[in-house]
Amino acid sequence: MMATLRTFGLDPVSFGQDRAAAGPRGPLPWVRPVRLPFLWIYGRRDATISVMGANIYPEDVETIIYKDRLLPDRLHSFCLSVVTDSSATPRPCIGLELTGDRPPDEAWSQRLAALFQAGLADVNLDYRAALGEFPAAMAPIIEVYARGEGPFKADAGRIKQRRIADNRGSPGPEHRPGQPRVTVDEAER
Repeated sequence: MMATLRTFGLDPVSFGQDRAAAGPRGPLPWVRPVRLPFLWIYGRRDATISVMGANIYPEDVETIIYKDRLLPDRLHSFCLSVVTDSSATPRPCIGLELTGDRPPDEAWSQRLAALFQAGLADVNLDYRAALGEFPAAMAPIIEVYARGEGPFKADAGRIKQRRIADNRGSPGPEHRPGQPRVTVDEAER
C-alpha cells in the first residue's frame, strides 16, 4: 500500500508535517499521521431520507405499519424517497407495494396519509420538530403500487428489498398518470 501511495506522490510518514496542516503558531497538537489503512466514506448510505433536517428511517415506517392491525396483511413491501411536489417543496414519499390484486379504495388511501404523518410524529423526534416548523413540507406523499410494479420492480428476485428509492429513475417511485398522490392535506378535506 505504501508503494501505491508513493506512485501518487503521497508519503504517509510526512502527512502530519505538511505546512498546510500547521496553525499560525506552528504544528497543531491534534495533527498526527493517519494510520493506514484508512478508508473515508461519504454520502448518504445510512438508509434514511432527510426532509427539512429530519431523518426518516425505514424502521420508523415499519413500526407504524406493524402498529396498525390491518395494514401488515395488505402490504408486501415499502420504500422511502424524497419527492418534489407541485409547489417545488421537497416532501417525504412512502411507496407501498400491495400483496394482492385488490386495489385500495380512496378512503383507505387517504387514511394512510394521516396514519403515517401521525405515526412519524409519534416515533421520530426530528420529524415532530420539522412538522411544527414546516407542516406542508412534512406531509407525506403516499404512493400505492401493485406487487412488482413501480419502484418494486427492481426487487423481484432479491432476498433483501431496497428501502430507499432513487428519484432519478429505477427503483424510484415515479408518478404514473391516472394514479393520484394522496397527501395529508387531501385526506383532511
